[in-house]
Amino acid sequence: GTDSLLDTTDGKNIILFKEGDLIVGRYDVANGPVTGADPAAFAIALLQDGNVAVAQYVSLTHPIAGSTPAAHDDRVDLAGLINAVVTVTDGDGDTSTDSVGIGDDINFDDDGPSADVADGGGSVTIDETAGNQDNDSDAAAVLALFDTEVLNKGTDLNPTEFAISTTPLATTALSSFGQDQENGTKVLSLAIVGGDGTDSLLDTTDGKNIILFKEGDLIVGRYDVANGPVTGADPAAFAIALLQDGNVAVAQYVSLTHPTAGSSAAAYDDQVDLAGLINAVVTVTDGDGDTSTDSVGIGDDINFDDDGPAVSANNTVLLDDDALTGGNAGGTGDDVNSANVSGTLGHDFGQDGAGTVAYLTSGAPTGFSYVADGTNLLVKQGTTTVLTLTMVAATGAYTVVQNNPILHAAGLTENNQAFTINYRVTDGDGDTADGTLGINVDDDTPVVTAKSNLIYANSSNGALVTDHGGTGVFGYSIGADTHATPYSASNSDFLSVALTGVTVGANAITNKSVSWVSETDSQAVFNVGFTYVSNNPSQGATSNATGTLVFDKVADTYTLKLAQEIESFSILNTSTPGNPLQGYALNSATTVGSNPPVSVMTLASNFFVQFEGFGVNNGTPQTFAYDTGTGLFSNDRRYVTISSDSIGAASDTLQSDEVIDLDFYKTNPQGFTASGADRATSKAIFIEFTQAGIGAGKDMLVVLKLVDDNNPLNTINRTFIVGNSAGNDDVLNDSVPAYGFVAKAQNGIVVFENNDYNFTGEHYSIQGAQVVTSTQGVSGSGYQLNGAIDNPAT
Repeated sequence: GTDSLLDTTDGKNIILFKEGDLIVGRYDVANGPVTGADPAAFAIALLQDGNVAVAQYVSLTHPIAGSTPAAHDDRVDLAGLINAVVTVTDGDGDTSTDSVGIGDDINFDDDGPSADVADGGGSVTIDETAGNQDNDSDAAAVLALFDTEVLNKGTDLNPTEFAISTTPLATTALSSFGQDQENGTKVLSLAIVGGDGTDSLLDTTDGKNIILFKEGDLIVGRYDVANGPVTGADPAAFAIALLQDGNVAVAQYVSLTHPTAGSSAAAYDDQVDLAGLINAVVTVTDGDGDTSTDSVGIGDDINFDDDGPAVSANNTVLLDDDALTGGNAGGTGDDVNSANVSGTLGHDFGQDGAGTVAYLTSGAPTGFSYVADGTNLLVKQGTTTVLTLTMVAATGAYTVVQNNPILHAAGLTENNQAFTINYRVTDGDGDTADGTLGINVDDDTPVVTAKSNLIYANSSNGALVTDHGGTGVFGYSIGADTHATPYSASNSDFLSVALTGVTVGANAITNKSVSWVSETDSQAVFNVGFTYVSNNPSQGATSNATGTLVFDKVADTYTLKLAQEIESFSILNTSTPGNPLQGYALNSATTVGSNPPVSVMTLASNFFVQFEGFGVNNGTPQTFAYDTGTGLFSNDRRYVTISSDSIGAASDTLQSDEVIDLDFYKTNPQGFTASGADRATSKAIFIEFTQAGIGAGKDMLVVLKLVDDNNPLNTINRTFIVGNSAGNDDVLNDSVPAYGFVAKAQNGIVVFENNDYNFTGEHYSIQGAQVVTSTQGVSGSGYQLNGAIDNPAT
């Protein structure tokens, strides 16, 4: 029942009992009163030779704690508590006893723990990329490790990234408490190799140096926002926790600089770590306070993976040549004038924060080039800048402006020219991602604003350069796609010019050709050529014509001037049945049903013949009134009789004392003999007479009213003597094959051609005539008609 003054390692008091030859130290498991039935802590035997044997069943508490050899082997004993007693008995039973204290020689040496920590084979990788990758975790238990323990957290990453290993980075399996295992502890902790203030050798993305600090159970990497000296009060870049099972958790508050730049997977996920800077430390404490520690480097297993930038789709930019100066709105396949011409290019710098967006100069279509201009991009077609793209590098904000029209593929309508603009997004540590912006530029198409057919007339095709044979209207707007000078056949406002639907008379022309000659901003000149039927179609004769076609771009007109007059003709005949005929009162629009002083016959929609009649009251031709100034006959008026069969004055015949007067107009002059209506002209005229009306052997007079083709104010009247006597016969009694008509039986025909009334250098046309059927008793001078076809008058 004596207290041994020793305790078990777990604090149970040991009481000594003499049990037979042994002394046994016993303890109560509940640390209550101890009896001989309680567990033995140790037992001591004294051999007869004086040696002592000890058995120890449980570990004992030793007073010196620590990790030193003295602590691991400190000693307790039973000094003053154990005696060795000798009893001597002689032969007859007499005895003598003696004792000596030996308790101080019965020693119990301590045991120490053994610490061992090794690489557990695991690693922890935290990925800056938003969302969970690698060992990233959003478990509440992981977040709680850092919630209140880390002060002044950085805010670069949003949200903060967390990760935890799935395999321990450190294992303590070989650690031992030794014999004093009761209430022993084994604790894992983190240590900075080099202590607080050690450089992590890592930087934030914006270049701030990160310094390591041990803060409680955590290691925290901190940086100074001004990149100055770092203290424990500066913002945290990351924090590391070591769990007691050897796993490691990491919290990352700001992005880090990673060395590998580019757009590859390796660049997006390259790693940095804390190799050589972080140790896992195990501290083993046994039941009586002895300790042992060991450490292993785990910094190389704590990895920080990079994040890469990303691009996203962009709306296609729409532009239209129509919207430029001079552009023509609308057209087949037309698009809106503009859409998406400003915005922000699809991009995400990712967790590495502020970077840049920049245009690339690759990918231009054939015929175009992309040229960098600072942060802007110029799109050139040849040497002409057609588009300018601006860029705010920090934000990716862009604008697109069309500077000049684009020369689209030829021959189409409002077709698009497509451009793919490439751009590069670079994040804070140099990783890149390339995106595209599509641009479609719609074509502009020319429009014809006004047009009319051209009607050519020989009478207008004078000798002067300005005397055009015909003028038509052709107005157009070329639109924004104006041709750059110099013009050429392949660089002309006129893609093609052809003579279509062109007739001379009633016959289509053949062998047509048009060739470009010259062009300016104000006009375009073409040479033309063609073959036409130059005689009555039944005769089949043809001629070739050449000339100049000029488009006046300013006046919106076009003109045709031929090198020679057209030789073909159409015949308008008063004898054609059904020609509209109307009588009028003199100098009046009042119609007259019978015996009109003036009659108008319509030969074509633009050819009207006004008839007047004159006569001598006493019936003697010699009294004809003749105006030597005008060269015209005038006497008393006679009514005119007009039909498809005959023309007469005061009857359906023309007597020797009568004059029939004809004037040609483009519109109906009605009864006005001095009408201001435009005059019609003809290059030839033929008159058919009855031989009985003429009278055998009588010459006739025909006065032709002529107008100068080059100057309509220049008019003259020429008198021709038509021979109808033996040896001077200008009357054709059969037919005129060249003109395609045949005289009726007993009739004669007189023909006046261009060369009969035009002499050298003259350009007259016929705008009317007077006919006197006899020269009998008439005096004066006139030109002698040569009645043969194609021979001039004399």
